[in-house]
Amino acid sequence: MAGKNLAFRRWHEAKKWVLHQGMRTNFEYIFAYDAVTGVVIARETNELPGMVAIPSAVKEMAKDRSRKIGIHHNHPNSSGLTGADFLILASNPGIGAIIAHGHDGSDYIASAVERGNIAEQLHCVLDALYRIVRNDSTAILLQNRGVLTPLMGHLLGLALCASGVIAYKAKLSVKAEVLYQLFQPDIDTWVNAAVLSCPIVRR
Repeated sequence: MAGKNLAFRRWHEAKKWVLHQGMRTNFEYIFAYDAVTGVVIARETNELPGMVAIPSAVKEMAKDRSRKIGIHHNHPNSSGLTGADFLILASNPGIGAIIAHGHDGSDYIASAVERGNIAEQLHCVLDALYRIVRNDSTAILLQNRGVLTPLMGHLLGLALCASGVIAYKAKLSVKAEVLYQLFQPDIDTWVNAAVLSCPIVRR
């Protein structure tokens, strides 16, 4: 019970730390911990606004499937989880969840369900989504207005979740939530089309 309580506290500590540091410097920061015991593994930055690397202390542990590492990082531009973020989850069986915290109050959380299928499904869904939005008149209009780009990470998370390879949830910013609700019928159509074009190969 003590381990679970500590892990719960670490979740909030990690969010608070990456956001505090990120808002202070506008760099990305990473906070990694054992989600079972709550033990902190790393708190680092590469002093860059658009990326932060997985710390060396995490890389070796992340290969161990028996582990459950929680990784929190901030996104100064408040975008959702990126393709690179999902690939980190896909290629490291010891990572239980990857979380991005936007500076606008948004949170994006992904955890693995079918670890062996994530990478394959990710590439298929990502390609399908971009192909679909490039050829959809509403999507083209939204892209031209700069509306769709901030939501693409969220769309990817929704599609991967609908595929059954990850569990995904998000708390969007007020602005992003308004846009999402406004265009939800179109977004649902794009997500469903991407999922249907990428049948999962169960291993």
